[in-house]
Amino acid sequence: MTSVSGNRGNGDGAEFVQAVLARLGPIETFAKWFYLFLAGSVALMGIAIGAGGSEPSFTGVLLIWSVSLAVSVASTMVGALLGFLFGIPRSLQHQPAGAPAGGDAAKQPDGKPKLAGLQAFRSNTSLEEISDWLTKIIIGIGLVQFQTFVAYLYKAALLAAGFVAAKGINAGADEQLLNYTPGFSSPFFFALILSSLIAGCLFVYLETRTRLTLLFVSAEKAVKEPDERLANSAERPVAADPPTDAAGRHGPPNRPAPATQDDKEIAKLSRERLVDPKEIVGWALAQARVGNYDVAEDALRDALQRAPEDDEIRLRIADVRRLRGNFAGSIDMINEVLGRTRDPARKFQLLRWTLRAALYVSEPRGFEQAINISDFLMKENANSTDPWPYFWRAAAFGQKYRWLQHNAGTADALKATRKEALDAVQKTIELSPDYDSGVRVLLREVFDPVTEKSDPDEDDLEVFKEDDEFREAIYKGKPSG
Repeated sequence: MTSVSGNRGNGDGAEFVQAVLARLGPIETFAKWFYLFLAGSVALMGIAIGAGGSEPSFTGVLLIWSVSLAVSVASTMVGALLGFLFGIPRSLQHQPAGAPAGGDAAKQPDGKPKLAGLQAFRSNTSLEEISDWLTKIIIGIGLVQFQTFVAYLYKAALLAAGFVAAKGINAGADEQLLNYTPGFSSPFFFALILSSLIAGCLFVYLETRTRLTLLFVSAEKAVKEPDERLANSAERPVAADPPTDAAGRHGPPNRPAPATQDDKEIAKLSRERLVDPKEIVGWALAQARVGNYDVAEDALRDALQRAPEDDEIRLRIADVRRLRGNFAGSIDMINEVLGRTRDPARKFQLLRWTLRAALYVSEPRGFEQAINISDFLMKENANSTDPWPYFWRAAAFGQKYRWLQHNAGTADALKATRKEALDAVQKTIELSPDYDSGVRVLLREVFDPVTEKSDPDEDDLEVFKEDDEFREAIYKGKPSG
């Protein structure tokens, strides 16, 4: 018997299978002894009838043995068919599309809600439907026509007994069928039919509910392995720096997570075979990790249409958009999630990410958006000890100051913008006094990218490079020498 891997509760799936089969063992042993007893009874009856008459005949013994065997096999097969129909396992259903997700879902370490696990797909259910249909019909008719059913069984026993006795049968009307006919072994055959029928039904029912079910699960698992890879793909980040990342990084936050061998294999799967939104998400994120961003976003939007309440899919779309450099589109998608989020901690993390992403949106929309977000964060989290939102706020005002210079900004506007930028820089340093901390290093690099040998495109505070107050604040605490 092929073992079934996977978990059941806190135990190992293989151990569970072995436990089931171990408990089934005594029943199978009883079945073997039962049929041996039945065979012994047939043997004794054959000898008693064939050899006990006025003219003992070995042919008579063989005749009753063969008829008994045929009756027993036929009854057992009918019972087995009933047991099989009653015991056919039902496939697992899909997780409903509207399963809880979003703000109230369980969260991963990066703050995102965890995708619900994929359920076993529903296989071809024609046999299951037939089984359900026939089971109801058989039970209904059996309850209403029970006496007639028993009468027909006894008539079958009479026919078998008449064949053995080589005598004609006049069964008469149905109400006379249960009358005993002397000289016929009909009670023996009736008992043989009933016992074989009931035993075949019970034993095959138990085998169907255990061994056949395990066989179906094993076969389904072999087909489901790609779906398990899809589930794992859906849980892994698509970008190397998720929105909750607090480490300092150069450049736009749009580095893809490294593609694995599973990602490459998943990307080769046919899109048409995927129906469940979670499967589509796993396939789409694998496509994104191998660089197929257009295909990934199209698939994620399809998944969102199938599960419009799933905010996790919206965040995945935002991730893919930022990988494409579409920060404005990424922010728009995150704003949809923000409008539906009630969890303050999660809202803070999303706003924090949006603040950073807004710095890479074209001016003036980008810095205006960043300033508005930082205003909200400063108001709602006045006691926060996180220096990064203040650093990004300073960068946004640096962008605004430079934009005002190139767009005829008034002296008052330039003065007010400079003050806001300086205040944000000072607050950053206050919350991160360590000169070599990540935020302090990045602060120096965007202030003087040439001297600090930084990315020349990361120069949001370079506009204040000649401003002594900024230089004094940014290089505060510099080690001597």
